[in-house]
Amino acid sequence: MSLTYVTKEKYKMFEEETKVFDPEIRDEILAMFKRTMGYDPEKNTYSAEKYQKRREVYMTKSDGKTASSEATKLAIKKFREANREELNRQARERYQRKKLEKLRANTNNVIEMISVV
Repeated sequence: MSLTYVTKEKYKMFEEETKVFDPEIRDEILAMFKRTMGYDPEKNTYSAEKYQKRREVYMTKSDGKTASSEATKLAIKKFREANREELNRQARERYQRKKLEKLRANTNNVIEMISVV
C-alpha cells in the first residue's frame, strides 16, 4: 500500500510541467487536479511535525510495538484479506526473481573460475 502526500512543492512542479499546454487546457487540468486530489494550494496538506507527533503518540500507546493506529492496522488487515491471492502472487514472483538472480550470480562465478583455470 502506498501513500503519497500532495505538497506545495509537488503541486508547483506539476504546474511547471503543464506549462506546455494551451492556457485553457492547462487551467482545466489544474482545476481537475485540485478537485480530484482535494488540494488547496493555500492550505498545507502535509506537516512532518504532525506526522512525527502522531507517530510518537501511537508508539507510546502501543508500548513501542507499532507506530500506527488501530484503524490503520484494521484497514491493512482488510486490504490483505481482500487481496490475498494477488499479494501471494506478487510475493512468489519476488521470491522467484531473487532466486533466479542468485542462481545467475553463482553461475557467473563458476564460469569466471573455469575461465581463469
